[in-house]
Amino acid sequence: MLCQPLGFPRWPSVEAGSFTGRNRVDYKAKAVGAYLDQSPRPFAWVDDDVRPGRSNRAVAELGLEYILISPGRYVGLTLGHVGALLEFATRQGGTAAHRR
Repeated sequence: MLCQPLGFPRWPSVEAGSFTGRNRVDYKAKAVGAYLDQSPRPFAWVDDDVRPGRSNRAVAELGLEYILISPGRYVGLTLGHVGALLEFATRQGGTAAHRR
């Protein structure tokens, strides 16, 4: 959502709609899965509801390579998060280069 104001290209995002149920990650994984069914590919999931250290069965069940980033609610993305995202993109054949 901040890509264009910061000078980066717009990256795809998925809107999950209104939350219903008990597990936000499983609920969002259904929306991500529906999006990726159309064009399966590795993905980055940045969301303060996900916990990379915990088992995220619904995310793993999508069967694609992924990275989970869980920014602190009061801190946001850190340089470490950005570095991890760029490293993941580079491993997938993307580019970590950005020039203004």
